[in-house]
Amino acid sequence: MVLWTQRSIRKAQELGLDADGVADLLRSALQQGRYKNSEWCQQKPDGPWAASDVYLLTRHEWNDRAFRELPAHYYLKFALAKSGRLVLTVSCHVQT
Repeated sequence: MVLWTQRSIRKAQELGLDADGVADLLRSALQQGRYKNSEWCQQKPDGPWAASDVYLLTRHEWNDRAFRELPAHYYLKFALAKSGRLVLTVSCHVQT
């Protein structure tokens, strides 16, 4: 799995996720999440495009500020590489 865009790298870092953590989120999204839509995504200006699927995932996670578990709503956009083997993560962030 590759964090394909600069935004996905930055957001994963903000969430404290490494590539394995993002892969776990994707796995959960595919198993328990909800498909939202498909859309084209460009890696960077004048960069390559990828046909991506968007999934929404809600998980209850501990919130240190609230001292309790609260729902975290994840937005995950990803695509397969041309080979069909590598997952390109285009976007991964918590929706507010």
